[in-house]
Amino acid sequence: MEGGSVVILVGSVILLIYIIFVFICYQQKKFIFSPYKQPKLENGFQPNGKVTKLTPIEKMNRANRILGN
Repeated sequence: MEGGSVVILVGSVILLIYIIFVFICYQQKKFIFSPYKQPKLENGFQPNGKVTKLTPIEKMNRANRILGN
């Protein structure tokens, strides 16, 4: 074997290992970086910023926390 054919052989093996790895990850739906999952929020707080179903006391407490009082 010449030097060039060894490089092609090694490159082909590395590429094959990479393709197998990507295929296995795709099949298991597990990637190195998993998608972000938002943590559970307090009752009444929605991810888009809307506040619903808070009692008047909870609304006052929230306003005080935001204003820093």
